[in-house]
Amino acid sequence: MWASITSSLGSLGNSLVGFGARNRLDYVGGGSLDEEARENLGAFGVLGSGAGESRGVNEEVLGDVGRAAHGARDVDQDLIASVRGVVEVHEHLGSGNFGDVWECGIEGQEGRVAVKVFKRGGSAQQTRECQLHMELQHPNLVRLLQVVEGPPVAICMELCPGGTLWRLIHEPAHRQVFSRIALRPRLGAALDVVSCVEYLHANNILHRDVKPTNCLLSAVHDADLELIPQIKLADLGLARHEAQEMSTRVGTLLYMAPELMEEEDYGLPVDIYSCGMLLYELVTGLVPYSTSDARLQNDVAFILAVASGERPALADLPANEAAEELGGILYACWDVDPAVRPTAATLAERLRNVPDVA
Repeated sequence: MWASITSSLGSLGNSLVGFGARNRLDYVGGGSLDEEARENLGAFGVLGSGAGESRGVNEEVLGDVGRAAHGARDVDQDLIASVRGVVEVHEHLGSGNFGDVWECGIEGQEGRVAVKVFKRGGSAQQTRECQLHMELQHPNLVRLLQVVEGPPVAICMELCPGGTLWRLIHEPAHRQVFSRIALRPRLGAALDVVSCVEYLHANNILHRDVKPTNCLLSAVHDADLELIPQIKLADLGLARHEAQEMSTRVGTLLYMAPELMEEEDYGLPVDIYSCGMLLYELVTGLVPYSTSDARLQNDVAFILAVASGERPALADLPANEAAEELGGILYACWDVDPAVRPTAATLAERLRNVPDVA
């Protein structure tokens, strides 16, 4: 693996220098410039992408929220207003590599929904994500309601009003409340995600970007209950059937398995590695590696360290009777050998069997 990683770093070249200026929580583009990688790099700003046609902007649909934010960030707000059937635009919920998600009112759907409008160009990516999402249905997967034909193409999904798991764990307004949540509800949130991954894997599908910002709370968190609402996994933009030829170096570096960082075949275990990072984050309340050596702040050093087996410190786990079992689960998920990592089904079972903590 070391030789392959070292060779890969040479081919990455200036791309890794560019990554150094970005947050390691951000998306990282692909390796070889096949169609998928070109789409990734186009969205990453390395390659240009073609602009698709769109209908005229309906200023009434854009609304006060959109107009007030217009020009404030790199979001194509005109695009959401031109989606067929959108009658109200309420709030920008987030940006992905291939599109932006908005809280909207749309014809034919009761109440507000989440609408992901695909960025101009990238038709192959749009088709792929729509087809995958239409095939799938699971209680812990954000539900697809309809596909809106374009241009611009959009998908209409159930709205998860609680926001992202990242916000619940890390935002200052929520951090103190999250710190009071006991271990069992935290493991329940992890189990929600792992159950969805188990379903995807049973259908030979890799998610490839499991992380807290892609985990949505199905309801607004009630601080008085000290529980976590049901979690739903979102964003199938990078998901692929395992049999397909897949690019390397796609996903989010902090949660990326070592084999995904290098130019070699990989499979379902990459999601298990990401689930391990997510579990660590839920249990400790810390961003993975945030308490590690400062040298890991350099992306090249970080990749080499991960390839050689460096992992977040288990000393950050709460000191209780569950720590030993949780440590064993985490190290199994993080094993440098993908064949050693547990399946999603085994991981789910081990999470259910973690001892209760008083």
